[in-house]
Amino acid sequence: FINNRIKDNSIRFINSVIENIDIRNSYPFITANNLNLEIKNSTFSNFYSDSGYIFEIINSYNHLNVIINDSTFKNTSSILTGKYLNTKISNVIFKDIASTQSIPAFSNAVSSSFKIENSMFYNLILSKGLFNEESSYDLNNIKFNNITSNSKALLYFVYSDVKMNIVEFNDITCIGDRGDSSFILYDSSENDVNMEINNLIGKNSQSNGPFIKIIGDSASIIINNSYINNIKSYGSIIDIFSNKVTIKLL
Repeated sequence: FINNRIKDNSIRFINSVIENIDIRNSYPFITANNLNLEIKNSTFSNFYSDSGYIFEIINSYNHLNVIINDSTFKNTSSILTGKYLNTKISNVIFKDIASTQSIPAFSNAVSSSFKIENSMFYNLILSKGLFNEESSYDLNNIKFNNITSNSKALLYFVYSDVKMNIVEFNDITCIGDRGDSSFILYDSSENDVNMEINNLIGKNSQSNGPFIKIIGDSASIIINNSYINNIKSYGSIIDIFSNKVTIKLL
């Protein structure tokens, strides 16, 4: 593994195949402070770390980025953990994961921003959801298929604005505690925040709680031009436990 504590370094994986890795200690593959990370046209396959993660990055400068393009992650530990990551992901496939650790399967980074587009998540069995809830997310043209999650939510967001555009989900099963397991859980906490969902297509899925659950003090929710069919949920499809919420269905 690589342990990098030098400021403002860069690591790039270009046209790479990294496979059959088994790290039997408490360190990820790469641990770094203030790192630019780029992964392009690469494959990570059969990659396991006892730490639960491939990369751990803690940044303190906004100009540092994590950029992942045109790459595949198959049967791996969680990709990212850390803080203050400016993350841009495009044309990524994340598949064939059976996660038994109680951490998000894709990223456990906090206080970070994620822009994810033109990507697919499928054939996943998860003990937690996909992402850490304490970051902001912009999802565009994303497909979720054949996923089972044993947690409060597959997509869990807390006190940050969220944007989703052209999101398709099919064959999603949320099997957490009855009444408390959703596809989307949005918690505004004490903040005035917004969640905007455009062109959502959802079908052939079930949850042990409301399919979309909204909690917290104040939130504005817009769901536009969306189609939901053949959904089985314990309770309402959309359930609101919020002191003040505005919902627009367009």
